Amino acid sequence: MVMKEKNYIRYRKLKALGNRLCFHICRLFPIDNKLVSVCTFEDKGGFGCNPKYVIRELHKQHLDVKFVWFVNDMGKEFPRYIKKVPNTLWSRAYWPSRSKV
Repeated sequence: MVMKEKNYIRYRKLKALGNRLCFHICRLFPIDNKLVSVCTFEDKGGFGCNPKYVIRELHKQHLDVKFVWFVNDMGKEFPRYIKKVPNTLWSRAYWPSRSKV
């Protein structure tokens, strides 16, 4: 039992190191002042929850702002002004590091 636990802890530490490296690498990309990244845990990654209404209003007030939304299912329906991006480690590191908000 102790060996399984030690292996699991070692695995989690290596995974955390890999995640940190992804985020550090993505910090090299320039920030886009007109880019907003959105992630929600409600509605299984679809266009919903509180961010839906915030993004709608922000889009009404600032038509030049670009939006990316993290989704688990790329088949979900979104407004045309929102770019769907897969909810993967590299996306979660890249897009927020490029976004102003």
